Amino acid sequence: RYFKDLFWTPENIDLKINYSPVLSREKIPTIEEGYIQQILINKNIELRDSIVYACGSNDMIKDSKNKLIAKGLPDNNFYSDAFVTSN
Repeated sequence: RYFKDLFWTPENIDLKINYSPVLSREKIPTIEEGYIQQILINKNIELRDSIVYACGSNDMIKDSKNKLIAKGLPDNNFYSDAFVTSN
């Protein structure tokens, strides 16, 4: 949500990945703002060849999975860790 929540940058390791930080609650000129699932859809990324790792609320996970699969992401290429509230 916020810049302070970003703990990793791709400069730390030599990996062949596309890293695009997205913030949903803070505006920083060099970082995209919004929800990651919508950013992926807006970028017209070929989701058929993608793998998604998502962490967040259960509602966010469900929404992301449904939207991305509808846009071509294979169901078995979506991995998630939903945060749930404990009592």
